Amino acid sequence: MNRTQICPIVFADIVGSSKVAEDHLKKHLNVLVHRLLDEIKGRFQVVLTKHTGDGFFVCGVDAMEMAEAALTVKDRFRNTDWLRIGFSEPIAIRIGVDLQKVNLIEENGSVIDVASGGIDRAARIEPVVASNEVWCSDHFFSQLRREQVRNIAGTAIGKKQLAKGAGEADLFSLHWAHETGATPAQNADERSATSGIPVMIPTLRRKIADAERDKFAVEAFQRISTYFGEALKAMEAHQRPHVECRYTQVSPTKFAAEVYVDGKSVERCKIWLGGRGQEICYSQGYFQLDQDSSYNEALHVEDDGRGIFFRPMGMLTMGRQSQRLGSKDAALYLWEAFTRQLSQ
Repeated sequence: MNRTQICPIVFADIVGSSKVAEDHLKKHLNVLVHRLLDEIKGRFQVVLTKHTGDGFFVCGVDAMEMAEAALTVKDRFRNTDWLRIGFSEPIAIRIGVDLQKVNLIEENGSVIDVASGGIDRAARIEPVVASNEVWCSDHFFSQLRREQVRNIAGTAIGKKQLAKGAGEADLFSLHWAHETGATPAQNADERSATSGIPVMIPTLRRKIADAERDKFAVEAFQRISTYFGEALKAMEAHQRPHVECRYTQVSPTKFAAEVYVDGKSVERCKIWLGGRGQEICYSQGYFQLDQDSSYNEALHVEDDGRGIFFRPMGMLTMGRQSQRLGSKDAALYLWEAFTRQLSQ
């Protein structure tokens, strides 16, 4: 059974992966791609994901979510210390995004493949993208504008010749809105000169009040709490009866999670809102619910005058202290920390 649907399409290619000769490094890239796809499927609505040799393909449902997914993958590659891992040079990624009508091929109620010219067009954008950047079609960027997306912005690239003779297309480079020089998607239509040449107006710095930072932390904590509750239910349902998961709401600003395998506790954590309401703390392993004086990780609320974000201390994952995390990213960051030992 086939049906048509307009979907956001993400194509990604790992630059230079064919030059990697060592088997253990090839395996590292392969595992990384599979983990990224698992993260995308866990965080966003997706129709189908595919690992395509040197990269991957995602057919999504929501344009904003696929833009967030693409930028998250870009950040992961850009912020990884590839030389420390053992690669002779940094590994980069190119990501192309489009919005097109596609044919969904279904079997027994599940989508098993996606086809049509829309897929081909998205695949023709990716090869012309600069390393460690995300470029999208004007059609996709127009959808972001219609949705009034605030956390993602774009810079006009202009007309580019697409790969394999697919013709020219107007392309945009996507950024997080807090990054300098980006044009917020919700206002992009208003910020163009009458000549048709885009005017790149940076988001100006301002003083962000404590009330905004406090609200950001509280809303993020609530999102993290909800994410853990739903993720624990999914983990238990998927591996019942051997696995039992417990979520405990200790207070409006604290919760605990625990996983049992065959009745034995194998992992537990506590997450709470601390630092006078401007940091989220994480404790794992042995702890007391009523003692919050020590922790294994903390996400501090920071701002750059343009936006508010979390910055991890990096106590659990060295090298990621420079990351800027939104509320979704913070939930995934802490879930990864909680489940890291379970997946080994």
